[in-house]
Amino acid sequence: MATLTVAILVAFASSATAATSQYSLSQLTPFNGGAGSSATSINRAGQITGNIDGQAVIWSGSTLTYLNWGGAPTNGNAINDLGQVAGNAQFGSVSKAARWAGGQPSDLPPTGTDSMAFGINHAGTVVGYASGSLPGQIATQAIVWSGAQATVLASLSGGKNTSEAIAINNAGMIVGGSFVNSSGSMRHAVSWSAGAGTITDLGTLGGPNSWATAINDAGVIAGWASISGNLANHAVLWNGAALHDLGTGSMDSAVATGINNVGQTVGYTRNTASTIYHATLWNGDTAVDLNSYLSPELASEGWVLQRATGINDLGQIVGIASNGRFASQAFLLSPVPEADGYAMLLAGLGLVGWMARRRKAA
Repeated sequence: MATLTVAILVAFASSATAATSQYSLSQLTPFNGGAGSSATSINRAGQITGNIDGQAVIWSGSTLTYLNWGGAPTNGNAINDLGQVAGNAQFGSVSKAARWAGGQPSDLPPTGTDSMAFGINHAGTVVGYASGSLPGQIATQAIVWSGAQATVLASLSGGKNTSEAIAINNAGMIVGGSFVNSSGSMRHAVSWSAGAGTITDLGTLGGPNSWATAINDAGVIAGWASISGNLANHAVLWNGAALHDLGTGSMDSAVATGINNVGQTVGYTRNTASTIYHATLWNGDTAVDLNSYLSPELASEGWVLQRATGINDLGQIVGIASNGRFASQAFLLSPVPEADGYAMLLAGLGLVGWMARRRKAA
């Protein structure tokens, strides 16, 4: 019944989002030259994790919570629907992977070597990488942490090369990338199966490189891949064995960084000759430059929404904005449904509430 309830909510959210023609921009930190910030991930409840001036944070509505660990600089890289955060703390020259639950950090093994956590699912399983101190580990390799247990994931070319796990879905499927050769001149997006951890090379668009950055609960993977004869990257989706080219929008290079369960993809586009990035949303194959939702006042001050880093099932998007003169700042874009879509979303929420009351009465 819980699965059915979520499916109904996502279906109505999809209908409302499809009817969206506008987004409302929220400055998670003021765009006025204050302390720098970034937003990296948003969950279904609209909780956001990221960083303000060197400290990991959670934005939950109007409440801001700092995620500390012994006074060290911290980063929040992913947040699950329970509000648990995966990230890292920097102790001198050593980065340590961490999981925060209820605002409290948990140390993830191994100790004394570099590690980083990038993804977390509903079960609290964390993925990332660690450098060479676990049994059988001979390089910086992808790691999955289940509770306090760390497991090294396979790499390409017999497991001797660098790899990183970037994201995990609620079914336990993991994605990221692995060097194909020891020099790192070729690196491919990979997936690891749930449980067994069997590695699959996801391939490229004919060029030497690709990387997987996100996965939804249907197993659709987002990332980037290089094309034959060109060093530029294209945003891509993998659905099973099928590799789909999302292109580069109006520019010549693109990276996909997030995907929701409705199938919307976010990331950024850029021209390879420029350092300016544009946050981008893909509705199917249609690329939308999210700077079209920037106010004329902010645009006139030179602000650019540079990178979209995450999207939830309601279509809320988080990312990073910059104007070149001040520190980068975190932003949230929330869809403003048209009347019909909004009515459908309210109807869906009402139906979910009725189902919950019916279960309680039973």
